[in-house]
Parts: sequence; structure tokens; C-alpha cells
Amino acid sequence: MSPGSCTEPSWSYVSASVAGSSHDRSGTPCQDSSACALLEHAQGPHLVAVACDGAGSARLSHLGARLACALAVDHARAFLAPGRTLEHFERAHAEELVAALALRLRRTARQADVRPHELACTFLFALLGPEAAVFVQLGDGAIVAAAADAPPQTYRCVFWPQRGEYANETRFVSEADALDGLCFAREIGCVRELALFTDGLQALVLDERTRAAHARFFAPMFAALPSTRPGPDAPHARDLAAWLGSPRVRARTDDDTTLVLARRVQPEPAAALPVPPRPRVERPV
Repeated sequence: MSPGSCTEPSWSYVSASVAGSSHDRSGTPCQDSSACALLEHAQGPHLVAVACDGAGSARLSHLGARLACALAVDHARAFLAPGRTLEHFERAHAEELVAALALRLRRTARQADVRPHELACTFLFALLGPEAAVFVQLGDGAIVAAAADAPPQTYRCVFWPQRGEYANETRFVSEADALDGLCFAREIGCVRELALFTDGLQALVLDERTRAAHARFFAPMFAALPSTRPGPDAPHARDLAAWLGSPRVRARTDDDTTLVLARRVQPEPAAALPVPPRPRVERPV
């Protein structure tokens, strides 16, 4: 990503996770989870976005995915709290984050008297500031980004989804060798738009042949976000959840689906308060 200027200082964002039809048939809960937050910083608002997909064979993976998302947001907030910038975020910090998640999952597994794999989940993480971006991935799903200085509707996959020898095989946070499969990137410049999605959407939004993101999918999705209102967009979140659960999507995948979307916005200036009229003072005759 080449450097670009951020003329829009904040973010509008939305996320949704919906159980797939295969989970409806088996009676299992949605094993996906996601989280987004705006973090205050001296440089300006930073966006943290996370998406996790619980392993289908793990009966408590929905809890693992939810826990990993919450802890990742806390980790991002703690990293920035001392006044550090993303230029200080090294691969070692990414490894520390994933190791901390794995440790918490193992502790939770012990408390529940189950194997750590029962809380296994993939991990997608993005932390974006005005002048730099950090991306971390373990497993399948993908992170798609558009640079501020890129031509309109130009999207790229930061990392290609990780897959194993078999179709449904990937990497999970709870694995003992999880750090061996960790993907990390720190890039200088401004990201204008961001998407994170779990593997249930991969066939719909990625071109396997060219390893590209479908602009015809992402462009209208980003355009639907508010252009001047920072923070979460609750009405759009309901619409997004309805779309993920629609027959159109379910005809293409029976897996859980998660989609996180964010775009930079320029908040409208606060309206000036009306100036009360000066009281009329009667002069004595």
C-alpha cells in the first residue's frame, strides 16, 4: 500500500454474523463472531476490527470466537494507551496478541473441562490509524482493503485465505503451533475502506483464479455506509444480517457468514447554537 493522505479522520462501520443453513439443520449455534470499535488516540480515531470463525467440529467454538474478538479489541486499546503509534506495532506484538488469545482459550477450556480444540477459531484482525495500518490473520476468511490514494473501486486481499491439505482444513488460534501460520503486515499509508469476512463468504466475494476481490460486490456495500456519521450503524447492521440470511446468499453457502465493513467519514460540523438576543435596556427619561 502506497502512502495516501487521510482527509476523513473517523470511521463508519457495520458488522453482522448469521448462522448457516447447515447449523440450522444440526441445531448448532452460529460459530462466527465479530467486533469493531473506535479507539481514541492523539493522532485521531483508530479503528479496530476483528472477525473469528469457530471450528465446525468444536462444540464450544462459538464461545472461543466471541472471546477472541473481545480480547483482541482490549489488546488494541491497551497497545495504544501509552501513546504508541502503529509504527511501533511489530510482528512480535502480533505474536504476543495471538499467544495471549491462545492462553485464554486454554484456560477457559480447563475451566470447562474440555480440550482446547473445543474452543478453536480462526482470527482476522485490523488496526487502522490515520497514517498506518496493521493486519493479522490466522486461518481462512480474508481482509480486503482499499488505499486512500488508490483508484475508486480498487480492492485487494491483504492475505489470501489459509487452507490445509483438505478443503475444510485451516489454522486455528488454539493450536500449539499457531504462530507458525501467523500472517502479519504493517503498512504505511491511509486505508479508505475495509472489509473482514469469514470463509462462508469467500466463494461469493473472491475470485480464486485471479486471487482478487470482486469490486462489484464491495463497492455498493461500502457506498451504503453513512458518509458523515462516525461509529456503528445499527439500521445497516440489521439490513446486513438480513442479507446474509437471505435465500440469495444461502443458495451459495450453507456455512455461517460474517461480514465487517468500514469506511472513512468526515463528520458534519456541529451546528452552532443560536445566539440569544441581547436584552433591551430601557433608558430612563
